[in-house]
Amino acid sequence: MTEDFPAIRRTGIGGRPRLAPGVYTDIPEAEYHADPFAQISLSSGVAKLLISQSPRHAWTAHPRLNPEYVAPDRKQFDLGSAAHAILLDDRPERVAVIDAADYRTKAAKEARAAAVEDGRLPLLEDQYGRTMEMVRAARSQLAKNNDGKVFLEGGSSEITLGWMDHNVMCRARIDRLSADGTIIFDYKTTAASAHPDAYRRTSISLQQSFQAAFYLRGFKECFPCMPPPQWRWIVQEDYPPYALSVLAPDAAALDIAYNDVDLALSIWRECIRDGDWPCYPSVTATLETPPWEITRAETIKSKLGGRGAHDPQAIRDLIYNWQAPI
Repeated sequence: MTEDFPAIRRTGIGGRPRLAPGVYTDIPEAEYHADPFAQISLSSGVAKLLISQSPRHAWTAHPRLNPEYVAPDRKQFDLGSAAHAILLDDRPERVAVIDAADYRTKAAKEARAAAVEDGRLPLLEDQYGRTMEMVRAARSQLAKNNDGKVFLEGGSSEITLGWMDHNVMCRARIDRLSADGTIIFDYKTTAASAHPDAYRRTSISLQQSFQAAFYLRGFKECFPCMPPPQWRWIVQEDYPPYALSVLAPDAAALDIAYNDVDLALSIWRECIRDGDWPCYPSVTATLETPPWEITRAETIKSKLGGRGAHDPQAIRDLIYNWQAPI
């Protein structure tokens, strides 16, 4: 990969100065999330908060803006995160298997702490077994999908991008870029359904196309001479049989997401400049009744036949119209 794309810089894993815009590999996950760039950078997750909640929420979630920011507890086992680490970067040294059934003993606790300190993922023996079962299921299913086969052929995983977008420093961490640079893969796990029809609703509610648009913009800035890659989500259920789908956003979703990214960048730029991070509107807001709720109320009125809710016979007719008693 590095021979094909010389813009990628390999770096060490500790003690380095803050980074300039560019493309980097071998940056530990914790260091990436702490924001390793010289200029405070905007991630897709924080950018999404700017438009889905408020600038104050974005400020609170940023490790270099909020002095009381607390990083997530990496000691807690998460099957999706474990599968993510093993599936994307098949390096045994990334995982530390703890020879214990739980963390009640001092030795097990010390082994877990040492693994976390060393930047490795601690897994109890049972947890490691479940993780490998999930990874094996993923590989088996990916081998039957055209894009999945491209994923399995390799590429570069966990690539950190840093770029300027309309005077805003941005950062992203690509799960995997295919060997030929034509597809960006993003691996996600779900406790719900990964069936395309079901996951469509999940993707919309989580605004996942926003991340795709954000990352694709970063790729264009970091690799200006390369054609735009395609975006693929690999979505896997975190329970047996660990089914997965390979999904792509349509053009409409990306168009909406690109506009949302533009809005987020503008809000961020103003907040950084002014040092002001407002929360929700300070004026009283009127909650508008959606059309479907009005339709529901009108339907009930029509079933009462104009007799009103205080007419006993009208209420009996309405009740029996629902379901006759046994």
